[in-house]
Parts: sequence; C-alpha cells; structure tokens
Amino acid sequence: MSWQAPADGASPITGYTAVASPAGASCTADAPATSCRITGLKDSSAYPFTVTATNAFGTSPASEPTAPVTLSYPAGGDNVSVSVSAKAQCVNGAPSLAVYVANKEPVKVDARITTDLGEVKVSGLTPGAAKYVTFPGTGRDLASGSGKVATYTYVDGTAHYTVYEIAYQGVTCG
Repeated sequence: MSWQAPADGASPITGYTAVASPAGASCTADAPATSCRITGLKDSSAYPFTVTATNAFGTSPASEPTAPVTLSYPAGGDNVSVSVSAKAQCVNGAPSLAVYVANKEPVKVDARITTDLGEVKVSGLTPGAAKYVTFPGTGRDLASGSGKVATYTYVDGTAHYTVYEIAYQGVTCG
C-alpha cells in the first residue's frame, strides 16, 4: 500500500496507518516512508483502503477510501520475497559454507538450497523468520562456488516461486 504525503501543517508528520476495509487489517509506517505492507488479506478479494497521518497534535481523520482494489498475487515467477546470502568460513579449523535465508513474505515459505556441497530443504519458514544452513567442507580448502536458493509458497492454492543465485569466495583453513 502506498500514498502521497499530505502537507504537514504546523507539525511534521511522524507516521501513517493504512487500513483495508471491511477486513480491518492494517499496517503502519514511520515518516518519511509513504508505503507499508498489509498482510492477512485474501487473494482475488476487493478492498477499499484509507490512510491516517499522525503528528504531535494527534491522528488525522481517515482519508477518503480508495476505489475497491482487487488483490491478485501473480501466478508463478519472480515474486517470493526473501533475503539470501552465502559465505565460506572456517569453523574449528575446517571449511564450511553458511547459507542464510530470511522470509520477507506475509506467509510461510519453503526453500531448497542447492550447492556443490549438497542440497537442503527448509520447510515452513514463517513470516519474518530466518534460517542458517551449514554445509561442511572436506580437507582444509573450500573452493569458490555458486548455488541456488529456490523459494516456494502457496496463496489460495496457487504456487509462487523465485530462484535466487548465490555465489561465495573460497576459503583455506589452518
């Protein structure tokens, strides 16, 4: 949900609240941000939205409602939002690869992490949660490499996915 900042009058705006009707789901944003993400709404449903602004004098009346907006989570393709990273490291003198996946979606996400060192599936990563997966190396050296993190989620029975490429520098452990 995004909006244009109104004039702040005699006191700077400190935050906003956006509300979907009739669901009552809402999100907040600290100024100067003019967007936030409302979660818990149903795909293919129509919602009008309102926004209030807050400053030192209190909260404004709600804006005029938008025309109803029908939500549509696109089917498949680049649309599952997660953060990913990979780093080769030495742990107790042995090389390993640590892969980090953090869920930025409002629903649970599954991820399949594939590297030259193996494959691991992470199931049911809850909204806002993160997971480190470690792949042990062999010997003293771990060569530079790459891999993929394939992420999946389902919204109203429709599958959504994104594949992220990861790369890491090699490491030599003492």
